[in-house]
Amino acid sequence: MEACRRIATFALTVPRSSGEPLLPIFLHIVVPPLITAIDRQQPPAQTMNIELLVTIISSVLTASLHLEWALHSVTGETRQVLGQSSAAMTRRFAGALRHRSPTSEAIVQRLTSSPAFVANFPTFMSELGLS
Repeated sequence: MEACRRIATFALTVPRSSGEPLLPIFLHIVVPPLITAIDRQQPPAQTMNIELLVTIISSVLTASLHLEWALHSVTGETRQVLGQSSAAMTRRFAGALRHRSPTSEAIVQRLTSSPAFVANFPTFMSELGLS
């Protein structure tokens, strides 16, 4: 699982010189059908895939936030090299998770139980109406 998380984090958060950034595409286009597919799985596979998805989501959003901070510290600019700010992506993703399927509820529960994620993304909590 660790290798999957690292590869996904790298692939989704490295700024691309051409084409669309991958992170917004992943969060807003790829993840919703994945949630639907995971909802149809049996519990052992479902649990493992939820954990992997939560780990990847948390890692890529945190990495994108750190990338934003680093670029701002170095250049003084607030460019969106990943297409959108990490806060905007997180807010929109939280809105998509309001569709309460078992998998989306599990994702919300795991992300909101992470003190580091909640501290980095307070908009996630407020978008869900949990703050």
